[in-house]
Amino acid sequence: MPTLCQMPRQMSSIGWCALLIMWALPVAAQNVVISEVMYRPGPEHTEWIEIYNAGVEPVDLQGWRLGDDADPTGRPITDRRVMLRPNVYMALGPKDANFSKYPKPRRILRMREGFPRLNNHEDSVTLMDSTGRRRDHIHYTSSWGGERTVSLERINPRRSGNNERNWGSSNAEAGGTPGQPNSISRQTNPAKITWILDPNPFSPNGDGIDDIVLITWKLPVAAAKIKLQVLNPKEQPVRTLLNNTTSKAEQSTLWDGRNREGQTVAPGVYLLDIEAQEQRTGKKYTSRMPLVLGGQLPR
Repeated sequence: MPTLCQMPRQMSSIGWCALLIMWALPVAAQNVVISEVMYRPGPEHTEWIEIYNAGVEPVDLQGWRLGDDADPTGRPITDRRVMLRPNVYMALGPKDANFSKYPKPRRILRMREGFPRLNNHEDSVTLMDSTGRRRDHIHYTSSWGGERTVSLERINPRRSGNNERNWGSSNAEAGGTPGQPNSISRQTNPAKITWILDPNPFSPNGDGIDDIVLITWKLPVAAAKIKLQVLNPKEQPVRTLLNNTTSKAEQSTLWDGRNREGQTVAPGVYLLDIEAQEQRTGKKYTSRMPLVLGGQLPR
């Protein structure tokens, strides 16, 4: 398969869309986290683990794996296409899992075999994507929260899963919230930042066509201080476009494909990374968007 550097400037829009999706899916997968663990369910009920998509793109769970200390490589969650949509919680359990005591509606996916047997005092839970790459990992102890018939809930899905202060016992009447928003959740980014990139892909090769991309973002607040960076495929900063800049609800800027040294970067899929903090309340919002830089480098 040719690399982006080898692909012709006139590649069809369908081809570019397919390429963008192929690169964007691993980025989206980074936003799937472990959000709740029921490790002491009590009699007649089963252990379960909940995951949450904290991103803005759906993620296909086909081929993903779930493991623990006893089985670090894990077992497949599902062998069929199951989409986990943005801001959606999904409970994972064994094939005979009993969720009858929890209120509906709830989103549940039962694994055919190999669901981890969780220890009551201390254990690890590992979530891996279809390539085998670890997407989230927590090592909990009973001191974090959770008790007999009460689950352990993550407070903020966008903060570390290995910070004891980011977990606590569920406050839900049923003792947990499988496949539903956590009872003690406090998210810093419940609302979305949306993007418009024109064009995407773009090709800063000096031919006068699509050499500059217009980046437009829409914030869920009237005004905020923002930091806007371009990251390479390894998520390393390439260029800071704006820093501590006041932005209106909708605003735009340009990028010419150059890094901080003024050199045109290599063709590939980059990430636009924005951090916004509302000035009135201090509330924070974050978002990332893939951007394809194609064509040949200028000579």
